[in-house]
Amino acid sequence: MIEEKNAIVSAYSLKYPEFTDINVDEFAQNSFGGTLAAVSYKINGQKNDGEICFVTEDGSVQIFGTTVELVRFLKYKATEHPLEKIFSRHILSGIIFFVLILAISIAGFFNFNDKAYTILGGVVGVAAGFFFGSKKEQK
Repeated sequence: MIEEKNAIVSAYSLKYPEFTDINVDEFAQNSFGGTLAAVSYKINGQKNDGEICFVTEDGSVQIFGTTVELVRFLKYKATEHPLEKIFSRHILSGIIFFVLILAISIAGFFNFNDKAYTILGGVVGVAAGFFFGSKKEQK
Protein backbone atom coordinates (compact mmCIF):
# COMPACT_ATOMS: atom_id res chain seq x y z
CA MET A 1 0.00 0.00 0.00
CA ILE A 2 2.95 2.33 0.61
CA GLU A 3 4.10 1.92 -3.01
CA GLU A 4 0.59 2.70 -4.25
CA LYS A 5 0.43 5.79 -2.06
CA ASN A 6 3.81 7.01 -3.34
CA ALA A 7 2.75 6.38 -6.94
CA ILE A 8 -0.48 8.33 -6.40
CA VAL A 9 1.26 11.30 -4.78
CA SER A 10 3.82 11.37 -7.62
CA ALA A 11 1.13 11.20 -10.30
CA TYR A 12 -0.87 14.03 -8.73
CA SER A 13 2.27 16.14 -8.24
CA LEU A 14 3.09 15.74 -11.94
CA LYS A 15 -0.42 16.42 -13.21
CA TYR A 16 -1.25 19.20 -10.75
CA PRO A 17 1.96 20.99 -9.66
CA GLU A 18 -0.10 23.60 -7.80
CA PHE A 19 -1.41 20.96 -5.34
CA THR A 20 0.34 20.76 -1.96
CA ASP A 21 -0.05 18.37 0.97
CA ILE A 22 -1.37 15.60 -1.29
CA ASN A 23 -2.72 12.78 0.86
CA VAL A 24 -4.42 9.47 0.14
CA ASP A 25 -7.37 9.34 2.53
CA GLU A 26 -8.91 5.99 1.63
CA PHE A 27 -8.03 2.86 -0.34
CA ALA A 28 -10.47 0.37 -1.86
CA GLN A 29 -8.14 -2.49 -2.74
CA ASN A 30 -9.09 -5.31 -5.10
CA SER A 31 -11.73 -3.15 -6.75
CA PHE A 32 -12.23 -3.62 -10.47
CA GLY A 33 -8.84 -5.30 -10.88
CA GLY A 34 -6.86 -2.66 -9.02
CA THR A 35 -7.19 -0.08 -6.26
CA LEU A 36 -9.50 2.92 -6.07
CA ALA A 37 -8.19 5.75 -3.91
CA ALA A 38 -9.68 8.97 -2.51
CA VAL A 39 -7.19 11.83 -2.52
CA SER A 40 -7.17 15.17 -0.72
CA TYR A 41 -4.86 18.12 -1.28
CA LYS A 42 -4.37 21.80 -0.53
CA ILE A 43 -4.44 24.53 -3.13
CA ASN A 44 -3.79 28.12 -2.12
CA GLY A 45 -3.87 26.98 1.51
CA GLN A 46 -7.40 25.55 1.30
CA LYS A 47 -8.00 21.86 1.83
CA ASN A 48 -9.92 20.09 -0.92
CA ASP A 49 -10.98 16.50 -1.22
CA GLY A 50 -13.02 14.39 -3.54
CA GLU A 51 -10.33 13.48 -6.05
CA ILE A 52 -10.49 9.82 -7.05
CA CYS A 53 -7.93 7.76 -8.92
CA PHE A 54 -7.38 4.15 -9.91
CA VAL A 55 -4.12 2.23 -9.53
CA THR A 56 -3.72 -0.75 -11.87
CA GLU A 57 -2.00 -4.02 -10.94
CA ASP A 58 1.20 -2.84 -12.62
CA GLY A 59 1.25 0.37 -10.56
CA SER A 60 0.17 2.95 -13.13
CA VAL A 61 -2.18 5.64 -11.84
CA GLN A 62 -5.25 6.83 -13.71
CA ILE A 63 -6.51 10.17 -12.40
CA PHE A 64 -10.12 11.03 -13.15
CA GLY A 65 -10.45 14.68 -14.08
CA THR A 66 -14.24 14.69 -13.90
CA THR A 67 -17.02 12.67 -12.35
CA VAL A 68 -18.13 11.72 -15.86
CA GLU A 69 -14.74 10.06 -16.51
CA LEU A 70 -15.08 8.11 -13.26
CA VAL A 71 -18.62 6.97 -14.11
CA ARG A 72 -17.53 5.81 -17.58
CA PHE A 73 -14.60 3.92 -16.09
CA LEU A 74 -16.79 2.22 -13.47
CA LYS A 75 -19.40 1.36 -16.08
CA TYR A 76 -16.74 -0.23 -18.30
CA LYS A 77 -15.20 -2.17 -15.43
CA ALA A 78 -18.59 -3.32 -14.09
CA THR A 79 -19.61 -4.69 -17.49
CA GLU A 80 -16.23 -6.22 -18.24
CA HIS A 81 -16.52 -9.66 -19.79
CA PRO A 82 -15.78 -12.49 -17.33
CA LEU A 83 -13.04 -13.85 -19.62
CA GLU A 84 -11.17 -10.55 -19.32
CA LYS A 85 -11.15 -11.01 -15.55
CA ILE A 86 -10.03 -14.64 -15.81
CA PHE A 87 -7.17 -13.82 -18.14
CA SER A 88 -5.77 -11.05 -15.97
CA ARG A 89 -2.05 -11.42 -15.26
CA HIS A 90 -2.42 -12.56 -11.66
CA ILE A 91 -5.17 -15.13 -12.21
CA LEU A 92 -3.59 -16.52 -15.37
CA SER A 93 -0.26 -17.11 -13.62
CA GLY A 94 -2.12 -18.92 -10.83
CA ILE A 95 -3.90 -21.14 -13.35
CA ILE A 96 -0.60 -22.02 -15.04
CA PHE A 97 1.00 -22.81 -11.68
CA PHE A 98 -1.95 -25.04 -10.72
CA VAL A 99 -1.82 -26.90 -14.05
CA LEU A 100 1.91 -27.55 -13.63
CA ILE A 101 1.43 -28.89 -10.10
CA LEU A 102 -1.37 -31.09 -11.40
CA ALA A 103 0.90 -32.35 -14.20
CA ILE A 104 3.60 -33.34 -11.71
CA SER A 105 1.02 -35.09 -9.53
CA ILE A 106 -0.37 -37.06 -12.48
CA ALA A 107 3.14 -37.86 -13.71
CA GLY A 108 3.82 -39.47 -10.33
CA PHE A 109 1.43 -42.28 -11.22
CA PHE A 110 3.33 -43.15 -14.40
CA ASN A 111 6.91 -44.17 -15.10
CA PHE A 112 8.37 -40.91 -16.36
CA ASN A 113 11.96 -40.38 -17.26
CA ASP A 114 14.02 -38.73 -14.50
CA LYS A 115 14.99 -35.98 -16.94
CA ALA A 116 11.33 -35.19 -17.52
CA TYR A 117 10.81 -34.80 -13.76
CA THR A 118 13.84 -32.55 -13.53
CA ILE A 119 12.63 -30.32 -16.36
CA LEU A 120 9.06 -30.22 -15.08
CA GLY A 121 10.30 -29.46 -11.56
CA GLY A 122 12.37 -26.55 -12.90
CA VAL A 123 9.39 -25.18 -14.81
CA VAL A 124 7.22 -25.42 -11.68
CA GLY A 125 9.92 -23.62 -9.69
CA VAL A 126 9.99 -20.78 -12.20
CA ALA A 127 6.18 -20.62 -12.24
CA ALA A 128 6.04 -20.60 -8.44
CA GLY A 129 8.63 -17.81 -8.32
CA PHE A 130 6.63 -15.78 -10.79
CA PHE A 131 3.29 -16.44 -9.10
CA PHE A 132 4.39 -15.85 -5.51
CA GLY A 133 7.25 -13.43 -5.92
CA SER A 134 6.71 -11.22 -8.91
CA LYS A 135 5.65 -7.62 -8.62
CA LYS A 136 6.40 -5.06 -11.28
CA GLU A 137 8.37 -2.06 -10.21
CA GLN A 138 6.08 0.86 -9.41
CA LYS A 139 6.25 3.79 -11.79
